[in-house]
Amino acid sequence: MNQANLSKWLKAIAVAISIILTLTLLIIIPQMGRDIVRYNPEFSNLYYIWLSFIWTMGIPCYFVVVFFWRISNEIGKNNSFSDKNINSLIWISRLTLFDTIYCFIGNLILLILNMSHPGILIIFLFVIFIGIVIAIVSGALSHLAKKANTIEKENELTV
Repeated sequence: MNQANLSKWLKAIAVAISIILTLTLLIIIPQMGRDIVRYNPEFSNLYYIWLSFIWTMGIPCYFVVVFFWRISNEIGKNNSFSDKNINSLIWISRLTLFDTIYCFIGNLILLILNMSHPGILIIFLFVIFIGIVIAIVSGALSHLAKKANTIEKENELTV
């Protein structure tokens, strides 16, 4: 697969992730919350608290997709190890780590305030684990891209 095809596939993945994220945040999660409230009216006062918590967790995800799109553009230009990609990977790592910490602390606070259940925190531990993995992988990739960038620049100076 050449650079242009890879770039197109990565952009298609970014679009798909954006659509799935938007549908999840604006349709699926609110509907699930309404169903929970319908069958458990005692949770009706928590609906908007949880909805706003989940929506704010989604905001950094959109920024991650934007940085992923930028990486895809650079790959299409045959600049896989560019400074832009290195910075984008660093930002992806930071945003994912921030969102993961926010998710954990938010769940913990909601649990302490008796607005959640320990089972919910256990379920969110899966989300937190995925966030940590993405943060570590993107951080490692930024390090490797930086080393490759350095080698590439050294090779350009060699005749």
